[in-house]
Amino acid sequence: MPVQLKCLLVEQFEWLLHVVTY
Repeated sequence: MPVQLKCLLVEQFEWLLHVVTY
């Protein structure tokens, strides 16, 4: 299972959330 990919996806999602909330 690609754990690194999942971590990256979560990071991207967080970044998107921050941008949207900003």
